[in-house]
Amino acid sequence: MKDTLKAVKLNFKGLRRMWELDKWFVIITIVWPLLFMPIRLFDLYVIKYITDGLVDGKPFSSILTIILISLATHLIRNLIGNIYNKTYDLMKREEIEQKLRINFLGKVSSLDIQCFDDAEFYDKYVKALQEADSRYFQVLDCLKNFVQSVVTLIAYFSVVISLDATLMIFAALPIFVDLIFIGRQDKLKFKFGEEGVPIGRRVNYIMRIFYLSNYAKEIKLNNAGGFFVKKLKKNYEDYNKLLKKLGHDEIKLTLPEHFLSIIIPVLLQIYLVARTAFGFLTLGSYTMLESTTWQVSGYLTSIIKIVPQLKQNCMYLENLDAILDYEPIIKDKENAVLLDKKILHEISVKNLTFTYPNNDSPTLHNVSVDIKPGEKIAIVGYNGAGKSTFIKLLMRLYDVDQGSVEIDGLNIQEYSQSSLRDNFGVAFQDFQYFAYDFAENIIFKDSSEVTEDEKEQMDLAISYAGLKEKIDTFNQGLFTQLTKEFDSEGAMLSGGETQKLALARAFVKKSNILILDEPTSAMDPIAENRLYQNMFKIAEGKTLIFISHKLSSAKMADRVLLFEDGRIIESGSHEELMEFDGKYAEMFKTQSSYYA
Repeated sequence: MKDTLKAVKLNFKGLRRMWELDKWFVIITIVWPLLFMPIRLFDLYVIKYITDGLVDGKPFSSILTIILISLATHLIRNLIGNIYNKTYDLMKREEIEQKLRINFLGKVSSLDIQCFDDAEFYDKYVKALQEADSRYFQVLDCLKNFVQSVVTLIAYFSVVISLDATLMIFAALPIFVDLIFIGRQDKLKFKFGEEGVPIGRRVNYIMRIFYLSNYAKEIKLNNAGGFFVKKLKKNYEDYNKLLKKLGHDEIKLTLPEHFLSIIIPVLLQIYLVARTAFGFLTLGSYTMLESTTWQVSGYLTSIIKIVPQLKQNCMYLENLDAILDYEPIIKDKENAVLLDKKILHEISVKNLTFTYPNNDSPTLHNVSVDIKPGEKIAIVGYNGAGKSTFIKLLMRLYDVDQGSVEIDGLNIQEYSQSSLRDNFGVAFQDFQYFAYDFAENIIFKDSSEVTEDEKEQMDLAISYAGLKEKIDTFNQGLFTQLTKEFDSEGAMLSGGETQKLALARAFVKKSNILILDEPTSAMDPIAENRLYQNMFKIAEGKTLIFISHKLSSAKMADRVLLFEDGRIIESGSHEELMEFDGKYAEMFKTQSSYYA
């Protein structure tokens, strides 16, 4: 009973989402089938009238008149139905589907970053994404079919009862069969879907590897095609095992169901033939009742099936609701403070400790540091030391577990997220670019809306990032399409050029804090040297925080922070740390020896 109530509640919640998008579409969808109810009832009596008329020898003209009237009603119904289906219903469904996708993706963009670190939540996200534009229509259609079935059943029921009440037994028998088997089948299919999602994700990943051109070189050079094909075959084998098991389980369920579905109609025919043969029914009544009884049974079944259908919807709606009802952990407080973008800020990190969700041990331990306005900070250390995590916490992509991050003496949780992040120009190590033109990739604004002032800003940014010479080789310059996904003449970027694009994004923002994570990892030494010079030039009068494994760049910074095992173990200028002769000095000397 609890499951049923839960299913009803979730389905009505889904219906409410549809109502909020377009209440008139909901109303019309439910009412529309009922408008043709008189024609359906008329059809029943047409069958009886024609059959009895032929047996009783009624004039051909009277029978023909009924046939022509029936034809006219069907032509009108089909004409109106076609107009409705091909114009209003088709367009409205597409329009609402688009709204549902937009709303869903709008919600996805507000999810906390940590959601994508959680495999269980990510599975729900994938399943919800697959259902986002269809499941709510199934909820609406379920309600429409229920209302239609109830109204039609009442009308047909009155016809059957008036002629032979015993027939309701035959109408009810298939319902008991469905009640026994339908719920079990739905559970089997849902279980198959749940177990198939992780396999589907792995298959899609491998297909994407072969689809995207930036993987082609790695596959070719390492003769890795066979490896990935083998992985694909293994996933297909796992999927086929699931599919085979589903088939076997469904056969066990459906064999008895199919047997009963054959026996019950035969019993009905025997009963009706006997009643007609002994004169209790006319031939017209026999003809009408044989089809009408099964229609009554069908509508009764539809009504009974509403609960299993609601429960099936519920299984998917829970995944959708997990996304749509998700309340971000990181959110603005009421009357959040706006962080001024026009002035320099002081950053204070106090006793910061942070552990990633589902991790047992902290990534950062009791980190404290003050960064003065306009200071240039180099963050160094081995992989996994917590460097990238540290800068993510500065921008509040995660909330700290203990301690605080403060800007101008105020905890960053007091600032609005948009104004806080608007103060940072950022380029992460795992940067991405998209199948749009250079300008849209840099400024994330439609090219047609880019102003001359913004174009000048982008020109300056790509110049500092070292990308201008590349862009100038294309006829359309900044408005050249990237990737060949939608344009066979689209530009393809090397690793170093892609990194420069990420830097251009950071440079174009009029932000007073620049954060760059391994900004030159994919660049040659000449491009790297030029980039660092430009980086410090564009950072004049700004705060600059950059992560680098190449310690030669740290010499240019005002201060170096050396991270190890989630702690800052050394802090000072390059000269001070070399004089201290600790871990940093050891690392620097080791790196320098390779260039001696």
